[in-house]
Amino acid sequence: MRGQVLPGSLAAARVARRLSRRLPCQALCKVVNWLNQNTLDYGSDKKIDDVLYSPHDVFLAKGSVFVDIQQVYSRFPTKADCITQLEKIRWSGTPQCPYCRARHSTALPAEYRYHCNTCNTAFSVTVRTVFHHTHLPLQKWFLAIVLLLGARKGVTTLQLARELEVNKNTAWYVSERIRTAMLDMEQRDLIQGLGVSL
Repeated sequence: MRGQVLPGSLAAARVARRLSRRLPCQALCKVVNWLNQNTLDYGSDKKIDDVLYSPHDVFLAKGSVFVDIQQVYSRFPTKADCITQLEKIRWSGTPQCPYCRARHSTALPAEYRYHCNTCNTAFSVTVRTVFHHTHLPLQKWFLAIVLLLGARKGVTTLQLARELEVNKNTAWYVSERIRTAMLDMEQRDLIQGLGVSL
C-alpha cells in the first residue's frame, strides 16, 4: 500500500480496519487520526506515506519517552497501582458509571469496584475497555502497550510472548485487542494516555 492514493469512497473505519493488521500501532494511530480529520476524495494527492512518515505528525508528545520493563514493574508493582492510574486517566478522579453515565457511586475498595447509586449496578474502571474480562495482570497489559506503541517497525507475536512471559496465543490475543481498541475513540484516548504516562 506504500504510495497508494486513498480513494474517497472508503469510509475511515473501513480503511483503518484493513490497515490495523498491517501496521504497527504507532503508525495505525497516525492513520486513524488523519482519516478522522480529513475527507478523502478521488482527487486527493495525499498518500499513506505522507501520513505515516511526516516528521511533524507525531503520535506522542515530544517529551515522552517509552520506558523499559523494569520501569513499568517498578512504577506499577501492584494491581491497585494500575487501577489507580487507569482511574486517573479515564475518570480524572470522579468515577462514572459506564452503563448509565451517572457520577453518583459508592466505592467498594476491597473489590476495586464501584456501585452505581442510579442504576444499581457494580462496575470497575476496566468495564468496556481493552482490559475487561481478562485474566492477564494489568502490569502485563501496560507492558504490552508500551512495547506495541513504542516499536517503530512493530512487534512480532513471538517477541511479545517472550517479553510478557506468556504463550504465543495469549500474546496474539493481547496485540489484537490493543489494535482493535486503537480504532475506538474512547479506548484510543485511554491507551494513548497510558503510553504517555508510562
